[in-house]
Amino acid sequence: MQMGRDVIRMHKVDSDTFARAVKLLGDRGVVDIVSLMGDYAATTMLLNVADKHVRPKDTPLLPMPVNRPVEHHRLCTSILAVFRSE
Repeated sequence: MQMGRDVIRMHKVDSDTFARAVKLLGDRGVVDIVSLMGDYAATTMLLNVADKHVRPKDTPLLPMPVNRPVEHHRLCTSILAVFRSE
């Protein structure tokens, strides 16, 4: 959670926060979560520039329904642990 806040607000992450993220998620997990945050940020910018919104007659595609409990997914479990620790 702190890593995401730091990246969005300050455009950097301090060494302690990065070390906690790697310990919790592993190298690959950190790369995956930061890439996902970047994808969402880029999508948000594109949608804001084009002023695009879901039309009232359309059904929003998000949030997507979850077909299995969140705790079964390793990454989600790790993220939940971060929320619980703060």
